[in-house]
Amino acid sequence: MQNKLSTWGTKEFGGLRKKVRKLQKLLERLRGASVGSGPSDEERAVARKLREALRQEENWMKQRSRVQWLKSGDRNTSYFHAQAAQRKRINRISSLKSTEDDRVCEEPSEINEEIQGFYHALYESQGYREMGQLLDVVIPKVTEHMNETLTKEFIEEDVKKALFQMAPSKAPGVDGFTAGFFQRHWEILKADLVPAVLHFLNGGDLPLGMNDTAITLIPKVRNPQYISQYRPISLWQVLYKIAAKSIANRMRGMLNDVIGEEQSAFVPGRLITDNVLVAYESVHSLKKKKRCKKAFCAVKLDMMKAYDRVEWHYLEAIMLKLGFDSNFVRLIMKCVSSVRFSVKVNGELQEFFSPTRGTLSLKPMGRMGTLPLEKVSDLIIAGSGTWNVDVVRDNFLAPDADAILNIPLRANGGEDFLAWSLEKTGIYSVKTAYRALMIRKEHLALEEGTVMGTSNAEENMWKSLWKLRVLPKIRVFWWRVLRGILPDSVTLKRRHIKEIGRCEICLGSEEDLMHALISCSHAQRFWEEGRRMFDLKLPRLHQNTWAKDILCDPMFSDDQRCTIISIMYAIWSSRNRWVHDDEAYDPILSMRKIREELYMLEMQGKNSKLEEGQCWRPPDPGWVKINTDGAINAPEGKGGGGGVARSHLSFLGAWSKPFIGVTDPLIAEVLALRDGVIFAKLRGFSHVVMEMDSLEVVNLWSLRQDDRSIVAPILDEVGELVSDFVSFSVQHVRRSANNSAHPKG
Repeated sequence: MQNKLSTWGTKEFGGLRKKVRKLQKLLERLRGASVGSGPSDEERAVARKLREALRQEENWMKQRSRVQWLKSGDRNTSYFHAQAAQRKRINRISSLKSTEDDRVCEEPSEINEEIQGFYHALYESQGYREMGQLLDVVIPKVTEHMNETLTKEFIEEDVKKALFQMAPSKAPGVDGFTAGFFQRHWEILKADLVPAVLHFLNGGDLPLGMNDTAITLIPKVRNPQYISQYRPISLWQVLYKIAAKSIANRMRGMLNDVIGEEQSAFVPGRLITDNVLVAYESVHSLKKKKRCKKAFCAVKLDMMKAYDRVEWHYLEAIMLKLGFDSNFVRLIMKCVSSVRFSVKVNGELQEFFSPTRGTLSLKPMGRMGTLPLEKVSDLIIAGSGTWNVDVVRDNFLAPDADAILNIPLRANGGEDFLAWSLEKTGIYSVKTAYRALMIRKEHLALEEGTVMGTSNAEENMWKSLWKLRVLPKIRVFWWRVLRGILPDSVTLKRRHIKEIGRCEICLGSEEDLMHALISCSHAQRFWEEGRRMFDLKLPRLHQNTWAKDILCDPMFSDDQRCTIISIMYAIWSSRNRWVHDDEAYDPILSMRKIREELYMLEMQGKNSKLEEGQCWRPPDPGWVKINTDGAINAPEGKGGGGGVARSHLSFLGAWSKPFIGVTDPLIAEVLALRDGVIFAKLRGFSHVVMEMDSLEVVNLWSLRQDDRSIVAPILDEVGELVSDFVSFSVQHVRRSANNSAHPKG
């Protein structure tokens, strides 16, 4: 199949560069013929074909260049072609020094032998099995409830969730397929893909070859000489990644309970830099303690590729001692022991070998406080899990009462817990603590009158800038204009770089930014052409506020802002060409280029909106799908939620409910979810899938065991309510697929 698809790809998409150049020449010829009359239908059709060809070429180059921020840069350019070619040159291994005797290996056979020997030794078990004393101090941490979650049957939704969590264009494994291929053709492939993955996850054997993994080598340093100076990157096949990620999703919510808080790597919500800071401060403290009665020492305990040296029998024993169910441990060990590696050297896969240790194959798994407690309980209606609105409003000022009523409550109570208010999840993080300290520092400085605060108007100005539908480089250009940091002649003179600030093009006035971009004779040629092509007339602007006015003044529409700023970017680029190379850009060609770019950005926006469209899909036979949604009316201080339940054949019921005092959209969404679960429980449904358009709530649900947010008690209550269901899941859908649940009125 891989060979057939490769042949088909060459036939259908080969020669993209030639196709792009041909369309560009045709489009240029058509535009030359339509000067003064606007784009013709044929010109628009060719422009669409060119845009599609550029998109295809860009996707191909994106996979080659591995530039994660391509989507934030300009569209397909020669830079990314050069990036891909440079990456290929850097990664090529032309010679290696032997790790045994420093002998230089230059022949391909010698290089391959050195690499194979290194990785065979790395992944070969040392046979050490004496671990009794170590296991004696391990405390079981996995509860029966955790094991029930881990060992329940995997279903199609688990497979789909794992697949669509993957980045679509990551480097493919030995099968040559990316996750994007399976995501795009899910409806066609799921009939074969889902049974294959579920067979393994639910107790079957892993299909032969499914865990075959390529290891590609990336230099860690400039001019690497030894194989240890290359970083091994494992490229798994998508089918195996789906299985491993499905298992990881089951484990994710309990990692903090099982893994010690000292380990900060590879655990969601923790940063490896935290341990780096602790180590640095500890060493710094030792250096300062030169004169003291007690002696201290530091021991460096670091092992190269530590995870690759983990013995399999140790991994199995430690998981069993922690309390993991034996069936779940068996599933993990199948993932570990079924792997076969092949090192990719200069684009060629070497002979496969089976390791006997290492965990590389698991990597795909990423002010009421001052009141007595009795007073708080007096504010709650006993047994209902709701605030006593009258009592709250009688005892607190309006703003405080509103804040209290906005706190969601569990119907059946629950234990108190500490939460970090500066993080949405309620879990302490160094980042938010640092941010809080910086904000406090700014407030103190403001009180002392040493700095000026940022106004709301200025914040809105920056938000407007980054929302402009122009190329990213043009947004950065206008940011520099607003900051006054473009090197016009007046600025260079003020910084003692130039002796005079006169304009070098018109040789008349001093060249500040307004002169360079608007009033200079060179700029006027562009504005004349802009008036003809875009029917755009630049009004009289104030000397001190012209740049802000173009961005924020309501007299300009969004389209006019984009056009004006794009023209000014072209003027500035032409001005630089004139000053440094003694030649300028043609205004007519520049206007055509601007028109093309704005048109492509507009079409790209329309296509994105079309792609975002999603329709409601009925559930599988035997299942009930419940769509819920929450909303708020902040001015009136109230919220509400609703939902609708349907089977694959019929409508089963609907409801809506007000949430008094709720003004937080997140809380409204979670309360609507809880009401949907209660509805399902009262109706006696057993196989339930909940759909909602709040991705934040769906993510909080999947990580609820680590959640300390304001909605954590409600999510815990939902977890208890669904424990009687045979099957239950919460899924995210786009708003267009959730219309039936939107609260009305």
